[in-house]
Amino acid sequence: MQIRYVQFATEGFLWIPDLCVPETTLILPLTVGLAHLVNLEVSMSRVANPTPPTRMRRYMTNFLRLVAVAMVPISFLVPSAISLYWATSGVCGVLVTLTLMSPRVRALVKIPKMPGTPDAPYRALVENMTNRALSFTDRTLSRLRLR
Repeated sequence: MQIRYVQFATEGFLWIPDLCVPETTLILPLTVGLAHLVNLEVSMSRVANPTPPTRMRRYMTNFLRLVAVAMVPISFLVPSAISLYWATSGVCGVLVTLTLMSPRVRALVKIPKMPGTPDAPYRALVENMTNRALSFTDRTLSRLRLR
């Protein structure tokens, strides 16, 4: 066990000289939070015609967004090796989610087409995310005008 600790403490990764101490830059913590947030938003926006979210779904989505944001200070406090693992896991999760949206990949691995699965999934993803961003912007601006 002592040998493993020495290897983590003396071997680094790119700009991180010691994987046993928290990272001093914000690169890994921001990557962790952003990767988890992007994965959540992509998963929420990948259907062709999204139905209006129920009250429980809105609460759950906002809770998971809060968790993704909370991952930034948490990953700033833990050892760099853990933050690196979380960042790698989050980025891989986004890549897997985006890859499994492809109709060719779905056919290759024999994932059946579900109702509501769009024929052009990436176009639907961009449209849904754009619509959600515009809706959020409109709601925010209308709230600011009311004050």
